[in-house]
Amino acid sequence: MNFEGVTKSNGPQGRLQTLRAAGMSWRVIQSENAEFRPVPVRTLWSIHKTGKVPKRWREHFGLPDVAPAPVCPDCQVVHVRGCPKAPALDARQRHRINVDPETHAFVHAQASAAGVTMGEWIREKVRG
Repeated sequence: MNFEGVTKSNGPQGRLQTLRAAGMSWRVIQSENAEFRPVPVRTLWSIHKTGKVPKRWREHFGLPDVAPAPVCPDCQVVHVRGCPKAPALDARQRHRINVDPETHAFVHAQASAAGVTMGEWIREKVRG
């Protein structure tokens, strides 16, 4: 099968959106369209809302079993995990949180008053 050119707008989600925009109910869409007749109404609604077609129905709609994986912009290869050529992030970069200056000043003042680090103060508040 060739899946070139399959997009959300011409896939099952786009077709369902078009039929719903025309004022058709889910039961009418299911009963009057051969393409959607074997598919349960709840599944049609889910496809319409999320765009995700369950594995059971992918072949019925002419979709591939799995979605094509994106190609890595750094090395032009498809990876199962992260790119080995990408620069590694240290723990500070992975866990960095951007907050506005007011919030930072508030947390800093509270942590200083409690005699703990900002991270310890935040963890204490999150854990309750």
